[in-house]
Amino acid sequence: MINRELPLILNHAMAVCLDPNENADAKIKAVRLLDQHRVREAIRVLVPLVANEDDVLAVTATSAITNINSRTATRLLLRTLNRNSRTEAVLRTIYALRMLCDRRALPYLISILNDETRPAPIRDEAAEAMAVFPSKQALKALIRASNDPSPCVRLSVAYSLGCFKNKESADILQKLAHDHNQVYGGRTVSEQACDSLLAIKSSAPKWMLFGNL
Repeated sequence: MINRELPLILNHAMAVCLDPNENADAKIKAVRLLDQHRVREAIRVLVPLVANEDDVLAVTATSAITNINSRTATRLLLRTLNRNSRTEAVLRTIYALRMLCDRRALPYLISILNDETRPAPIRDEAAEAMAVFPSKQALKALIRASNDPSPCVRLSVAYSLGCFKNKESADILQKLAHDHNQVYGGRTVSEQACDSLLAIKSSAPKWMLFGNL
């Protein structure tokens, strides 16, 4: 896994990430160095750190992966998604996949979003990730998730629907505009739905400016 063509200091940083005996602080410094130099060869050592129990290390590795932006990362992250059930690790993995905007992740995210046996925070993160994948498949999944039992998920659905900017998403948002359940900091699903409707209206062609949109 160590690449002899890389400068010695970057090879050492990769070795630190791989060493189970190194502490979290040392690994965080190594990850930041690899991130700073956008070392694409480091993806294979960074992805496992996303699931690390040290929050700072896991977040730092997630940030580095999204900054390096390698297609190899998507395949490895999807493998992590399938193998790891710890909520925080799954949330970070979904976030990284969202930031990479690789459409190969879409079927996996749709499956998570529409699986009500998954914890609500995970479905919530998957719903928000749909915003970067404007497609019929994502829209269909969001429409189904608009009836999710968790108001947190429905709020994220309302957010993502605002990024699709079409009549079908507007119709669902009009329904969610009557959902007054409170979530983050007292914000309601209705408030997010109304904001998303305004976003659609501001960029809609004249033929879409219908009814009470």
